[in-house]
Amino acid sequence: ILLDAARRGARYAVLHKAADMDDVKKIVVYGDLTETTPLLENFSTGNVDVVYDNFKLNSGTVRVSVHDYDFQLILPLLVSSIRMPSYTTTLTGESVGLIP
Repeated sequence: ILLDAARRGARYAVLHKAADMDDVKKIVVYGDLTETTPLLENFSTGNVDVVYDNFKLNSGTVRVSVHDYDFQLILPLLVSSIRMPSYTTTLTGESVGLIP
């Protein structure tokens, strides 16, 4: 789910302006812009980084990373937290929010 969330955020980011960074984080965490229920428990926009590098029409990149997420493992007689690895997706800028 975390890798898919990072990919979803990167796909959204390449089609929107760099100023929409907060919206990219919402797409990663909630799957949409409604901010209703996170895709995973204890998953927040604080677990998401969005970095733009020379981002413009059909060039530059955006990198979306999901990091520091602790998965809560709950089994009979055992409750544990597992730190998940970071997941990163990098894509090249496309329309970057410009309407032809």
